[in-house]
Amino acid sequence: MKQKIRKKDHNLHVGGDMIVIIVGGVKIADGVAIGAGAVVTKNCFEEHVTLAGVPAMIVSHHGSES
Repeated sequence: MKQKIRKKDHNLHVGGDMIVIIVGGVKIADGVAIGAGAVVTKNCFEEHVTLAGVPAMIVSHHGSES
């Protein structure tokens, strides 16, 4: 199950149980999916990718949404 989380001007899609850690000040591009349990420690400016892991890394690219 995916849920949209509204934070400022960005929509984040968080999968699984929706428990993620995004370290303060980290910026996430639009269209990024974040896997459950991920710890995002660095900015991700690449759109339409999936981040997962500890620390979070790009694990897939899902193209542009038109």
